[in-house]
Amino acid sequence: MKIKLKKSKIKLLVLYALKKIKYKVSREQLSTVLIETQPINWFELQTVINNLFEDQLIEKDSANKIGLSFRGRQTVEALEDKILNIEKRTIDKYVEDNKDKILREDEIISYYVKEENSYIVELKLMTSGFLLMELKLEAPTKELAQEMCNNWKKSPHQIYQNLLKQLSNKKTPDPGVN
Repeated sequence: MKIKLKKSKIKLLVLYALKKIKYKVSREQLSTVLIETQPINWFELQTVINNLFEDQLIEKDSANKIGLSFRGRQTVEALEDKILNIEKRTIDKYVEDNKDKILREDEIISYYVKEENSYIVELKLMTSGFLLMELKLEAPTKELAQEMCNNWKKSPHQIYQNLLKQLSNKKTPDPGVN
């Protein structure tokens, strides 16, 4: 039999998870932490996250990363003792064991949007919350846009270094380029 948590408990667990992560994260990252550690239904979790935004307990930055608001931090500090120790330990352990993965995902951003006759691919590389590189490219097909995003996720640091090298080194001009 699966345990069903009350919405107020799920709200408190979301706030606690954000407190433990210490960085702003995407909705997907936050959802993964909670679904992997607690008996929470994904749909119900999304509703609770929306409620927390409405209650101004969590907030988004310009990159759509979620973090605790001042009010949310006060709330979790005041009510943290209502969370069972086993629930805390489970979240704590997951965050500690997956910290690098959570941060790495936070640093590498790739997505594409459909334009009239093509797709605009946006690639970003962030380090410690600071934008290191942002690149927007046009792709003629959805498949190419997806491939660009996937390749970026696989080796963003190598692509970044290659781009820096290409832009900063004085080389013999390519004979095919005027």
